[in-house]
Amino acid sequence: MAPRSFLKLFSLAGERSLSKIESKSMTEKLLDPSDLQGALMDTSKDRIRELAHEEYPWLEDIKSSLKGIKVPIAKTDLTNKLKSTEWSEKPEKQPPTLNPSELLQYLLQLGIIESRSDGRINMPDIYRYGFEVKRSGGIKRPK
Repeated sequence: MAPRSFLKLFSLAGERSLSKIESKSMTEKLLDPSDLQGALMDTSKDRIRELAHEEYPWLEDIKSSLKGIKVPIAKTDLTNKLKSTEWSEKPEKQPPTLNPSELLQYLLQLGIIESRSDGRINMPDIYRYGFEVKRSGGIKRPK
């Protein structure tokens, strides 16, 4: 996780916790897991927006292709999702390659996705929420 995103995560979690401070007693934790989870969701969305705005504008086009998929996902299924992406016609908004297999390798190098030992592809939470990718289990999402 980028240092700026890491700091933002704890800042947002603290803000969420402080907004509920009246209902907490002095013996309770400062941050609950749900505070961190909610902050992670917001931080993830901000991180994708930052990456798309500053360095990788083509990530916006991938969002619609990945929305709703569930990770871990088979490499071939993710490659097919990338294959169906409708890319911007503007050269400055296109990825370094339009080949889905090469693009998958590029996403691996950037750390946006990671390869598991069983060959499936996973996405770290710092990116997963921003791309609206699903995963079963984990901490219950805050309202």
